[in-house]
Amino acid sequence: MEIFAALWIGVLTFFGQAPVEAQVATVVEHVSAPRPTLEQFIQSSVKIKNKLGHGSGVFIGPTRVLTNGHVAKYLDETTVISSGNGDKFKPTGVVRAGNIDLAMITVDQVYTGWLPKVSCDSVPRLTNLTNVGNPIDVEFMAQVVQVTKGFDPKIEQMGMTFFRGVALEGASGSPMFTDDGKVVGLLTMSLMITKPLGMSGLFDLSTTGLGGYVGFDHSCEFATWKAGS
Repeated sequence: MEIFAALWIGVLTFFGQAPVEAQVATVVEHVSAPRPTLEQFIQSSVKIKNKLGHGSGVFIGPTRVLTNGHVAKYLDETTVISSGNGDKFKPTGVVRAGNIDLAMITVDQVYTGWLPKVSCDSVPRLTNLTNVGNPIDVEFMAQVVQVTKGFDPKIEQMGMTFFRGVALEGASGSPMFTDDGKVVGLLTMSLMITKPLGMSGLFDLSTTGLGGYVGFDHSCEFATWKAGS
């Protein structure tokens, strides 16, 4: 009976508990991978400015910046790309996606700051994301937005996902970060409503508190192309 009991305890130990070394390794691995900070989100974000105006973007590789296609459309010799840590770059080339509002810019110097990972996962409804952009007169403004989806299926088919938050002029191309440091899309549009003021031809244009971003789950191949380089 004692021998049987000892064998049974040995079986429970074998199947019910990992070796001590494995448990320690798991704990060490978890502790050594802290969540990225807001400062790191800001560091990898960029402001793209020239004489015609400005937009936003994000570094996904040492020489690669992702932004909106309609921002990259106006690149010229006066364009300066500034990262959140104060470094400045000049664009040396650009590739725009086909029917998705995305573009990949190559810069002239190596960015050495923190880099986010590009994620092509679909973001569930009600998920909170951190957006860092450059609206007019405000540099590297951070806000927490919430994914809504389901607002207009036709627009979602174009690769657009809706969120509740502020989408201001100049923030086009600004990254959407998950809590664990992945960038899942770029802010692209603000939804507006018009209210008649009672006089013919006069309308009040105000934001609905809804915006749209291009999700990489709709454009994975382009968003991950050359990522990390």
